[in-house]
Amino acid sequence: WAIELMGGPATEDAFLTRAVELAMQGDAASINELLRRDVEVRRLSALRCLPPPPARAVEVFDDKVMLFVHDKGSLDEEDIANAFLVVYGRGKQLALNRFGPRTFFTPGPLQARRVALIEREDDGSLAIAQYNPETGEPTGRETLFTRGARLLVQT
Repeated sequence: WAIELMGGPATEDAFLTRAVELAMQGDAASINELLRRDVEVRRLSALRCLPPPPARAVEVFDDKVMLFVHDKGSLDEEDIANAFLVVYGRGKQLALNRFGPRTFFTPGPLQARRVALIEREDDGSLAIAQYNPETGEPTGRETLFTRGARLLVQT
């Protein structure tokens, strides 16, 4: 995507070379367009890919441990003991299943035309938002937990 946005290599050297060319021979609109595309490329850096199997990726979001893996079948009890969210790639269809304090999620195969983002909502809660990658239209949203008052009942 970065190469597509920049019309060639999306490296810092390529950007600087193009910026110098535009500074010498371009106009303000061309320079603004280059800067706009550079901002879009930088936004892509927020995307992450899973490491190749059997490796895993672990991310901590606030105090929540998220585990990313290609095939959830490769995990054992110890792998998921502290995970709040397990995101896996090898799924035949979209699935979101809760088991106690844990959630297992897969957007399904890419051919199903779905991608998902883990997002923080305005109230601080965590949600999985699903989108159609071709249109950018939202196709679903699931709140995983809500930051709010806890109720303690004692008898």
